[in-house]
Amino acid sequence: MRTVIAAVCLAAGVSAQTRFDNALNVTFRHGTLRVHTESTHANSILAPKGVVAIEEGDVSHRMVTDGHPKVLFAYDLSLLPTEAGSYTVRALPARRDYPTIAAAREFSQVRVGETVTLEVLSDASTGERLFDVIQPIVPALESRRRAMPDEEISLDQIQLSINGELVREFRNSWMIGTAVKIALPRIGTVLLMRTPPDDYGFQNVGGVNGKLLTFPVGENRVEILSKSNILKRSETGSVWVYRKPQEPSTEQVAVEVGYPEDLLPKR
Repeated sequence: MRTVIAAVCLAAGVSAQTRFDNALNVTFRHGTLRVHTESTHANSILAPKGVVAIEEGDVSHRMVTDGHPKVLFAYDLSLLPTEAGSYTVRALPARRDYPTIAAAREFSQVRVGETVTLEVLSDASTGERLFDVIQPIVPALESRRRAMPDEEISLDQIQLSINGELVREFRNSWMIGTAVKIALPRIGTVLLMRTPPDDYGFQNVGGVNGKLLTFPVGENRVEILSKSNILKRSETGSVWVYRKPQEPSTEQVAVEVGYPEDLLPKR
């Protein structure tokens, strides 16, 4: 049985054997944290595949998922400056029904470049433990434009149906991004955006009403039902849809959320 525990220490006190490629920069009003996950095992059975950070004022909601995607663990992060030029980093239990840390933890006097670790998950049957490594950084200038809330699509524990028939439920997962890529059985792959580029032939055929998104693909009608509102700033709105040409059909349903430059076909 998996249990969730929390412990704090300097990073030098933990000898993790696997560092996962799920690092993410989390930007706050007074600074930036870089966070990634490590394991005490070389061949992790708890291996995280994805990560979501949802910013809400001075708090960021961090959720780390496996490959299905199911949320492995979640917690909230905040960052506050100190008069000495360092930071106070706070980790708080998640306010959603996900595996989370047992209690709030506070790291004081953490300087840029220093790291602290938070134990977030353990497996009693294997002895494996997962840690998040948290580090205040000075971020390099990034070429990616910061997404606006109006551009983001939120898919919270969704149910995906085609022509009224449920084909897949994504339980215990929450995906947010400016582009959504969906592989649909016998239909192919479609991409969804709120503000698409002009040179891909997106069509303004998707409609959002609260927690429901619907759009046609040929003669088929796709419905996505979310646990929370799909748009951040409005109850209703439109979503642009692009069907990738000559995409082979699949019997599997897959949903991927991220940046447009990562999900759009290369030109």
